Amino acid sequence: MEGHLRRRTFEDAAQTAFDAFPSLFCEKNEFATVQAGERFLQGAKDDRNDIIDQLMAWCERLLPEHANQEEHLESDEESDEEEDEEAEDDEDEDEDDEQDGEDDQIMLDSEKPPRTKVFEAATQQEIRDLVESYAFSSSIFKTASLWPLFKIVRIGLRGIFRRLQEKLMEECRDIVAQMDNTSAQYRLDRGRFTDFIEIQLRGIHHLCQDSKAELKKQLDIAKIEATQDDEENPTGYFSLAMQGTWDQCKEYKCTASEMKVLTALETQLQLGGDRSSFALGANSLAKAISDNVEEQTRAVIEGVERVMDDIKDWLDFIFKEEANAPEDLEVRDRLKAYLEKGVPRFNEIRACLTLIERRYETDPQVAVKQE
Repeated sequence: MEGHLRRRTFEDAAQTAFDAFPSLFCEKNEFATVQAGERFLQGAKDDRNDIIDQLMAWCERLLPEHANQEEHLESDEESDEEEDEEAEDDEDEDEDDEQDGEDDQIMLDSEKPPRTKVFEAATQQEIRDLVESYAFSSSIFKTASLWPLFKIVRIGLRGIFRRLQEKLMEECRDIVAQMDNTSAQYRLDRGRFTDFIEIQLRGIHHLCQDSKAELKKQLDIAKIEATQDDEENPTGYFSLAMQGTWDQCKEYKCTASEMKVLTALETQLQLGGDRSSFALGANSLAKAISDNVEEQTRAVIEGVERVMDDIKDWLDFIFKEEANAPEDLEVRDRLKAYLEKGVPRFNEIRACLTLIERRYETDPQVAVKQE
């Protein structure tokens, strides 16, 4: 009975390895099919029991780490929900993913059930998704999860664009308020001026909304590229991190050394610090996100500057110098001076924009977990 169980465990491991890592096996004839791959693995000259023991030990280390990480993620989700209503959609996705993972990851029934976890799936993509979920959730990979990274970015958007718009409206409407205590009402229809300012405010509003939507789209694209693979051009976070190891394992396959393959895989997954390709991959993604944020905030800054230039030009045109019109000169000069003195006040607006850029120069960098 025990021998049959161990054989079944090994067959399941072979099936999982073949389905989850096609780039490693599919290029060799002995792995042209699942059945051929199982026969090759089962007929390897290395000690079969050692292979099974290593694989089971690896799974055993994964399980408690996965459980601890799930508790941590649940705590993070509760905190995120309290502080950011805009993150609700992402949290729902996380809860769905977690529930799917619980349904898909089935424990093998044996004398010691908690020791081994078997991935069961109907398609290659399903098994890949299951394996990738481990890469993103288990601390054995020595890198922070990518999902909190995207949450940080989404939460970072909370209130920034709204505060920017409110500050701009406050400044522009303050210009209108200055009209109450001047003689400008005799030379300039206040309603006309207010309409002009409101048009500029709508332009700022649309500019902020467009930049926010574009940034959200870029984040979604980054998330897709980091979590999904094309069979001919793998871009997934997990695949890229394991790319060099796949090539190394292919060389070991030529010598039929299964022990070296398992050792190479396990070593790669346990690398930490600057040697962790998972952390490097995540930081590369964070850099791409930071570049997207910088691009969008730069567009907002340039747009705001254009709006303020338009206001100045419009005022210059309305309050042009005319002979025998000292009140015109006074009003024009006062409003122009107000705008020029207002530049330092716009530093707060710039600070809002800089905050977005600065936030993602630091926060998204994935902190490598040391055990």
